[in-house]
Amino acid sequence: MSDKTQLHLAELMGSKICHDLVNSVGSLSNGIELLSEMKGAVDKEALDLIARSANLTLVRLKFFRLAFGLNTNKINNNWDQYCHTIESYGLEYGTNISWQSNKYTGNLSDGEAKLLLNLFHIAITCLIRGGKMSIEISPNGLTDKLKIIVGGKICNIKKPVYLAATEEKKTEDISPREVTAYLARLHAKSLNKAIQIKDNKNNQITFEIISL
Repeated sequence: MSDKTQLHLAELMGSKICHDLVNSVGSLSNGIELLSEMKGAVDKEALDLIARSANLTLVRLKFFRLAFGLNTNKINNNWDQYCHTIESYGLEYGTNISWQSNKYTGNLSDGEAKLLLNLFHIAITCLIRGGKMSIEISPNGLTDKLKIIVGGKICNIKKPVYLAATEEKKTEDISPREVTAYLARLHAKSLNKAIQIKDNKNNQITFEIISL
């Protein structure tokens, strides 16, 4: 990857993170402004706005740190951390997360963890008004089977996101909206896997990892 490509990817990630944080941080600021206008009086509406916005910002930051940040450990033993992060993120977006069979309890490499989180992020963004999501991981590990199914009243995937996740594309052709899908494909490729996306035509979409 050339220096120019690396710089462009860094710019995409910066734009993506800022875009996803600006609304919750803005709401937090609005809540604080409301309190200041009350001149010391306690306003429940303002306090609720601050609490909701602060929690949403925290959930997003924790997710971004794990999905996009540098991990100095080659093996991630804290599986519960990933489960909690996924479930908390889903809750904030009105999406119920169910784990098929038992939750996987083994170790994840950094690449496997990032593949899971980025694929999850692609899937949840297909649910415009929340919905349901099931996640299935083989007892033998994520590279043996990872399948995510999402469904809701409005469930669709944008074509550029679909292409970024499933086809080779130049970084220069990616926008911040597709960067998560682009990263998911790169993480899958590093594990000799590919991403398969199937629109079931009934407001339900299936994401699955397959061998190259």
